[in-house]
Amino acid sequence: MTLTKADSDRRDGAPDHSVTTFIQAYSPRQKSCSVDYGDQSESDVFSELTDPIFSVERTHQYPRLGCYDVSLTCENSFGTSSETAVAAGCEPGLRHHYIAKGVNFVVPVAGADGCVLEVIVDGTAVSNGVLMNSTHVTISHTLLAATGEHSVTIKTTGGLVCSRKIVTVETPCSGLLLSLDNDATQVNHSVEFLASVMEGDNLHVILSYGDGNSEDFYIQSTPLTLTRLSNDLDL
Repeated sequence: MTLTKADSDRRDGAPDHSVTTFIQAYSPRQKSCSVDYGDQSESDVFSELTDPIFSVERTHQYPRLGCYDVSLTCENSFGTSSETAVAAGCEPGLRHHYIAKGVNFVVPVAGADGCVLEVIVDGTAVSNGVLMNSTHVTISHTLLAATGEHSVTIKTTGGLVCSRKIVTVETPCSGLLLSLDNDATQVNHSVEFLASVMEGDNLHVILSYGDGNSEDFYIQSTPLTLTRLSNDLDL
């Protein structure tokens, strides 16, 4: 008995963190067969088989990126036999992610015996600074030290590209300062505010005057200094 195919079909428009995997299996003289996809989902069971050779192709969507042990089990009056293969669950298309500078980039995965994941950052295969286990691939912030865009590719068994990501590293917002020219002012008189941000990338700035009026805007780089005049403040 053999399990002859456990490959990945990366289709555009497939749901996030899923993949369609095709499986073909052949077994002579069986009465029933089942396919376990290795992701704790319900197995496909084929019973009351009459043909001397059993052949089936099944489509299955996996919940997340990674590798799965797929097993085929068939039985007849002489006993039970099983075969296993590794299916690679891949993400379709190019994914975009944003993280703060100094933070590790974590990719949820599923692990399986015999599945070797390779991580490529900015065109270079890396091992130092990459931690892999059965649930996550963690890429150290030291490999993504520079702000801006980085390419991250994850390959699996047989060199199959399982995930392609663009990771944008941004400087966190810090060094905020807000001051005004006078702590006290007359009602219905203007107040001048000075606002500054020392660090941060792609910031959404909201300046609220405390009287129901506010303004917001976006900036791409820092340091930033703003002077604003708020009119007609009420008690």
